[in-house]
Amino acid sequence: MESTLSQKLTSTDLQTIEAELLRDLLSNPLQGWKELDAAILISKGRYFYQRRDGCHPETYTYKSLSPETISAAFNTQTSDSDWMLPGTVQVVRHGRNVTGSWAVLWIPPGKQELTLEDQTRLNAPLPGMVMIGVEQKYWITAIATKDFDQSAHCYHTPLPNVYNEGQVCWGINQPSIASPQTIATAWDLFITSPFNTHLTMGKSRKHSSSVCAQLKSLHSRKTYPVNDLLPMGHPTCTVKRWVDHIIGEDHD
Repeated sequence: MESTLSQKLTSTDLQTIEAELLRDLLSNPLQGWKELDAAILISKGRYFYQRRDGCHPETYTYKSLSPETISAAFNTQTSDSDWMLPGTVQVVRHGRNVTGSWAVLWIPPGKQELTLEDQTRLNAPLPGMVMIGVEQKYWITAIATKDFDQSAHCYHTPLPNVYNEGQVCWGINQPSIASPQTIATAWDLFITSPFNTHLTMGKSRKHSSSVCAQLKSLHSRKTYPVNDLLPMGHPTCTVKRWVDHIIGEDHD
């Protein structure tokens, strides 16, 4: 005799199971909602995306959503190029999902022409860096490896105007919406714009109070001393986990 557990469930059975799951969740909302990694909230005709912070489980980040984004959220036609092997400055991954259009750029270690707020011009070495753009928001992290590696650990970018979690502070600049065709232009806009004295602390072991002092001291060096870099976030934060968290694909 066939086991009832192996019988095919009908649509009515599935609806009943779904209703029971929702009832269990809502019976104790304070506990139930803590089990959710993300949710779409509706209030007075406005939509909000709530997502658990991977590094701080008890905190959430929020993003206002447009009706078009909501429509895309329920469209199963998402895309992801997966990781690609880079050469020089090159897009290593791109796609589109509920967060919008996104792209990831690899910037190999090397010297960059930098301009500081006091008009000081430097030809300073920088470590390898990874930039990710989601719509018009961008993040940058440094890595200690010579070549791109999605499993490399994330470090604070040794530059001003970058928040602790890697998000770029653009000031009056307006980057384009991120895509494989535009993210390199966003990087050029960031690296060629004058850097001010905002967000300069905690970016260098040697000069913890201001990374600008570190950049000035490296003016004549060919490579950035990677032992000067400071870890960003949790010790297990790799490029892959960092990117997946930003694009909302951290389902582990």
